[in-house]
Order: sequence, then structure tokens, then C-alpha cells
Amino acid sequence: MSSLLHTGIVLSLLIFILKIELGDGHYFINDPGLVVNKPIKIVGDENEPSHVILELSGEIVWKSQGGWIEGITIRRPRIATGATPNNEILRVESGGRLDMFNCLLDNRGSLGNCVSCDSGGRWEKIGITGASRNNNGLFLKKNAKVELIDVSILICVSFEVLNFFSCSILLYEQCTICDNDGVGIAREDGAVAKLSGCTIERNGLATNTTKEEEVMMISPAKQPEPIASH
Repeated sequence: MSSLLHTGIVLSLLIFILKIELGDGHYFINDPGLVVNKPIKIVGDENEPSHVILELSGEIVWKSQGGWIEGITIRRPRIATGATPNNEILRVESGGRLDMFNCLLDNRGSLGNCVSCDSGGRWEKIGITGASRNNNGLFLKKNAKVELIDVSILICVSFEVLNFFSCSILLYEQCTICDNDGVGIAREDGAVAKLSGCTIERNGLATNTTKEEEVMMISPAKQPEPIASH
């Protein structure tokens, strides 16, 4: 097992393009986490992300306007100490852009969103799980432009599993939102999504909007469940 960072240090990546290749095993990022402000490429096992595990205390904050993560599981330490933190696994902010392929993001053991983004990226074959009751599996903020392909958001207890705000653009293909306690998709006024071939089922509610045509701009493979009446 390896230690990626020393306790209490936030790593600011100042090299213009840095590639980190991680072999099979466990790596540890200690509190307060990792800040990325320059382009970086982090590569684990491109075929099986469970072989390369980052146990994260704190948050990964991505501010760089470019970057890539592939073949990695990012999760909370299995042995928790002290109060339960209110942290996100990943936050893309300040105009940053991050592309990801074949990763698992698991925020079980923390109280925050699993992932939030106010900018852009292309995410393919990504698993998202572990959002807490008052937060979101994936929270897309105003001006976010994210393309999701074969992304799964599963087993979240949050009120709103995928939540996106005004001016967000979500290109969403072959994705799955299933077996969550809360609303499958929460669309705020003015937000636009394009869905194609998606499965949205076994959630507390399928969507929070009755304007289904504004969300389902491309017919999905399976229609969302009817909105529950109250």
C-alpha cells in the first residue's frame, strides 16, 4: 500500500502537463485533499478500476482547464475516525474541465454530494454512488456543460440524485439512474438536457418536472416512471 500525499497537505500541481500512472493497489490522499490547478493525467487500470483504489479524506477540487482520470476507484477510507465529514469526492469548479473514463466515485462515509461541477467535461463509463440525504449524486451547477455516456448513478439516499440548474447542458447517452431513494432527475427552470437510450427506474421519483418534453428531448429506451401524486 502506498501513500500518495502526506497528512494535511494540499497538492497544487504546477507542472503544465503531468502524467501519473498508478499500479494495482491502494493509495491514500489525506485531509484536506487534493487541489489540481494545472493539466494532469492520472491513469490506473483502464480495464478494471477496482484494481487501483484511492482512499480519499477531504476532497478533490479540479480547477485546471484540462485533465484526464482513467481506470481508478475513488472512495472514502473504510475505517472512519471522528465526526462524519461533509465532503464531496470530486468538485470541478472555477471554469475547470475534466474528462474521465471507466472510474468509480463512491462517497459513502461522507455527507456531501458525490460529484459537483460548474464547468465542463466528458465522462464515460463512470459509476457514482453514496450521496447523502440532503445532497446529490451528481450536482451540475449553472453554466455546467457535461457530456455523460454510460454513466450509472446508483444506491444514493439523496433527495435529488441528478440535479442541474439554469443553463446547464447535459448530453446523456446510455446512462442508468436506478435504485435511489430520491428524485431520479431534478431539473431546475431553464436547464436543458438531451437524453438518449437511458434507464431511469426504481427511484423515489423519476423527475421533478411535469414538462417531460423539455427533459426528454431524445426518446429514451425506457420511459421514466410516472410522477407520484401527493
